[in-house]
Order: sequence, then C-alpha cells, then structure tokens
Amino acid sequence: MSFADAYDVGGNYVEGYEIEINPDEIALVEDGGYLLNISPSTTTEARYLDRTQETTHEVQSGETLSKIAYLYDLKVNSIFWANQDKLSSINALKVGQQLMIPVADGYKIKIKDGDNLADLIKKYKGKEDETKQLAWNGIPEGSLTAGQEILIVGGQPYVTVATARISGNTGGGGGTSKGVAPAGVVPSPGGEGWFKPVSGTLTQGYHAGHYAYDIAGARMSPIMTAAAGTVIKASSGTWGGGYGTHVIIQHDNGCETLYAHNTELYVANGDYVSGGQVIAAMGNTGRVYGRTGVHAHIELRCNGVKVNPAPLFGW
Repeated sequence: MSFADAYDVGGNYVEGYEIEINPDEIALVEDGGYLLNISPSTTTEARYLDRTQETTHEVQSGETLSKIAYLYDLKVNSIFWANQDKLSSINALKVGQQLMIPVADGYKIKIKDGDNLADLIKKYKGKEDETKQLAWNGIPEGSLTAGQEILIVGGQPYVTVATARISGNTGGGGGTSKGVAPAGVVPSPGGEGWFKPVSGTLTQGYHAGHYAYDIAGARMSPIMTAAAGTVIKASSGTWGGGYGTHVIIQHDNGCETLYAHNTELYVANGDYVSGGQVIAAMGNTGRVYGRTGVHAHIELRCNGVKVNPAPLFGW
C-alpha cells in the first residue's frame, strides 16, 4: 500500500518521494499529512485488518481520523460516513468518543420495500460483486429484506444535486469582462442539494475584478463542498496562480465550484464528494494580503461563466 493511499491524502503531499509502507512498520503523520517518522512495529496487534464484524474504537489522545483509518485499513471517508451522527467534520474528534468502525470501505444503508441491489449499487456508486460477497451483508444471492442494513462496498452517500440554470439578462454590458456574468445573473437551484460551503465573516463580495466571495474565519476552519461532484483539480503546496492550495469540483449540473487559499486538502484528483462533505481547511496560502487574511475564496462557474454565488448560499 502506498503512503498516500494509506493515509487518504493527495499525492502532492508526498510528491517526489517513493514511499511504500511495510506491513511491519508504523508511519507517524502530522495532521497536515506530512511524514514525521517511520519506525518498526513493536507489536503484531498494531493494526486490525481481518475483521468480519463492525467494531467500536475509543478515540485516544493525539489520534486523528486518518490515523484511525490506517489502523483499520480503511479510508477516512468510510469512517466519517459511518459516524456522521457524532462527527460534524473529520477534525471533530474528542478523546473518549466511541466510533463505529465498518467492516469494509463503503456506505451503509437500510433496505426499504421495493429496493433491489442493482439499483442501489448504481445509486450509491458501489461495487456489486464485492457487496454480494461481503459476509457481513448476508446476501450472497443479492436478495434483500426490508429493514435490513447492508454496506454498499466502495459506495458513497447519495445527494440529489440541483439543476442550475442561468437566469436574468445574459446579454452582457455594464462593464463586465468577456466570460463573466453581470452580478444579477445567478444560478437558480431547481431542487435540494446545495450547501453553504463555509461559515465566517464576509470580507469581500462579488464585484468587478473579484468575481467571488471571501469569507474569513479561524485557521483550519472546515470548508465543505457546495454540492456533490467530482474533484477535477486538487492543488496543494503550490502558488496555484494566486489561489494557493485549492480545489475545483465539477458538479453534475454544468457548474463548477472553486475553494482557494486553504491550509490543507482532504481530497485528491478524481475523488467523488458528497454535498456538505469537508474537503479542506481554511488558510491563507497563495495571493493573500490586507484585510482578508485567513479566509476562504469561493467561486461559482456555470457553463464556463462566473456567476454571483451570494443568492445561492445566502450571503
């Protein structure tokens, strides 16, 4: 298993290093994902790999969700999704907290009348054969019973994503640049599925020369994705054209959202994310100065056109 895979961090954290984790070694990593030490294991019980049942884990002092995920050979998101009734973000651990550890990577659901496995696999983007073969599920033939709980192996939460449309006068004018919509042209959500990506203090709004919103807050404050989608760019530790450490997500409705100036990222290129999932921590990387300081820079682009995100997110 590679270092990046084991800790569920982007390759940029370990770019330039060919690090492989030996099963007989324990890697120690700081919260930001940077390698601190690799040392031989002193016990054969350091990890819990051959599990056939769900188990609980009591959070110890100094543990992070990535360290716990490594112990159980799971991805961070799998543990986070299994404990969303306890965790508001992947950084919200408390010493003594009891976490439910799933038997495999994926997303657990409760079966309802009329459900069939093929449709559920498609809906939650899982793996059908592995889901059938998982002994914990008890569905070798794929037959389901209402009220039964199963783990969709490799699956993820399902979020109904709004279909955005460009409304208002799109004829231009008013001193806007080519490819930039006037402030009054906004995406109107056609249903549920959009989330306010960050909370904090507004320091700069949408105007000529700054087609985005800047929201200030404490360093390491959680940044969430505005809607479900695929990470098409996760750039960490770079200038990034002034964006610094930033993420761009392509949504299913033709829109993209950009989240800039982060301290660290919790996703990598190609990851599928659910709406409201924590994807980064607030920071001040890239071109940041003056009154903005530590903040999130949020852009919304629909069909290649920048639009004002304020009406959508209530800013």
